[in-house]
Amino acid sequence: TALSTLAGAAMALGLIAGPAMAADQGIVVYNAQHESLAKEWAAGFTKETGIKVTLRNGGDSDFSNQIVAEG
Repeated sequence: TALSTLAGAAMALGLIAGPAMAADQGIVVYNAQHESLAKEWAAGFTKETGIKVTLRNGGDSDFSNQIVAEG
């Protein structure tokens, strides 16, 4: 479905853009759009995989600066 495709694309982009922690600790996804949709697919991902998703919501420039600072 379109939602599955969007969720998959968003997850892939989030994993590329943000650092991923070990699976037992979870993953961090930087989200700059559609906070409610991101919460839905993150909850679904956690339910299916058991991997906790931490969403960091904000703007593009905020994340650019944060990612550079974090290395």
